[in-house]
Amino acid sequence: MLLNEAWSHYKTNFKTALSFLILGAFIVIFQEFPNIFITSGALFLDYNFINTNLFVFLAEIVALIAFILLYSVFITIVIFAVRKEMSHVKLEFYLREMINRFSFRIFKFYVIYFAALALIASILINFGTPFFDNIFLLVNLLMLIFSLSFLFVPQAIVVDEKNLKESVYNNFDYMKEHPRDVIYVVIFSIMLIGILPLIEFAFDTFYFIGRYVTVFIAMLFVIPLIEILKTHMYMMKYELIKSTHRIRRKAEEQALKEVEY
Repeated sequence: MLLNEAWSHYKTNFKTALSFLILGAFIVIFQEFPNIFITSGALFLDYNFINTNLFVFLAEIVALIAFILLYSVFITIVIFAVRKEMSHVKLEFYLREMINRFSFRIFKFYVIYFAALALIASILINFGTPFFDNIFLLVNLLMLIFSLSFLFVPQAIVVDEKNLKESVYNNFDYMKEHPRDVIYVVIFSIMLIGILPLIEFAFDTFYFIGRYVTVFIAMLFVIPLIEILKTHMYMMKYELIKSTHRIRRKAEEQALKEVEY
């Protein structure tokens, strides 16, 4: 049922999802950096920044900030599009007054998030820890914990209209009260993302363009659909939205049955 709802939102907002393809232009830029790797529809960074040339490092920072800024804008738009569809807010007002504010908050969150993760990973990789032998496993474990801990922060920013600190708290509250939603999103995301390496391998077998194909699929389909699913779930925490949405869906299903008969 949830997947049907998410897919319905995705089809309705397909033009919005298309905006993510603009981010594909960064592939050309990121390919020029020696410690940024593109594979399976994702960017991977070598966190050993200490050995990176200073000018290259600064160029990477600028490129990554530009990428995160655009990504934040597109995430904001797709979340708001689902919110608008479910709550019937006045689009004109929010496009004019709130989209920029939401985008900046999400951008600020992502910058802090990635900077903190990169700093911790770099320190661990270069100096190690006496409590954990496999540093790379520890870094990947930390990345997973970070990702899961802040799963609904973008939704909290756009839907609840709170500042970043309050949105983080709301994210934690939602995850604590809706553990099934968290598990559902994690499993669904793993399934979608897990398909990308298979697609890359299939294309690389013949054309060696697998990483470009998977980036295209991730930008157009995987990322927007996951964010849409998360937004639908987060919106349903409000009883008024939940009841109104169910009534509307039942009316649509009844109308469809009458047409079939």
